Amino acid sequence: MTRIAIIGSSHVAAIKSAWDEIQGDFPGLDVSYLAIGGKKYRETYLRKDMRFGLPDDMLKDETIMASSRILLDLSQFDHVWNAGVWQVPQSAMNEILLSFNIDGFETTTFKQNMSHTAFESIVQDLVHRVVPGQQWHHWTTPKLWYSSVPRRNAALTSRKRFQTMDLQGHARGWTLVDDRLRVAMADVGITNIAQPADTMTHTGFTQSKYGSDRKLIQTQTQDMAHMNTAFGKRMWQQFLETSALGPRSQDIAKGVQ
Repeated sequence: MTRIAIIGSSHVAAIKSAWDEIQGDFPGLDVSYLAIGGKKYRETYLRKDMRFGLPDDMLKDETIMASSRILLDLSQFDHVWNAGVWQVPQSAMNEILLSFNIDGFETTTFKQNMSHTAFESIVQDLVHRVVPGQQWHHWTTPKLWYSSVPRRNAALTSRKRFQTMDLQGHARGWTLVDDRLRVAMADVGITNIAQPADTMTHTGFTQSKYGSDRKLIQTQTQDMAHMNTAFGKRMWQQFLETSALGPRSQDIAKGVQ
């Protein structure tokens, strides 16, 4: 039996809902989860004995979901997949990509210009901040993986703000960002599970068919950040193929199209 721990933010939900549907095809895999949404995840830490979760006082806080108030002993797993936490901030990067003509990205509709050197410098600074501390470096057992927050839902581009924009630079900019983060993580022994290219549009947003139907509580507008079960299946396919735990990818992909 291969044991997998999936830890992370609210983006774990799509991965879990997908596993609930496909787990019968993978009797050799035992999967455990620890998802902590919102800002509370920032309080989590890895203890010296490899138990991971919230601080002890928060474990007693009944305003937090019971499923989030547990400690996972990561030493008991063969693989740990950190989903939706270690990522370059999308809001900050999108403000740059959707506001500046960046040399080499062939954007022409923005009033402000930025050199490629300046953009690279910003990216490297943000990537440096994302790489986790030494307690997460160079694991052998378990093997440590990560995946970033999915690209925003392409439905965003139907909004008025985007109608006159040249969005080609968005895709090229995020490709560079993801490449730099992947290399930085690999340098400390953490392997990326990339968002599959076929889930994205040519402008680098996630295809709308993978988007969540959830409405944001405060505004009742569509949630553009979270993805659905079909997206979770594609991420499972990507994880199993990258980790060589597959190759039952066709079983996972059923119902995605």
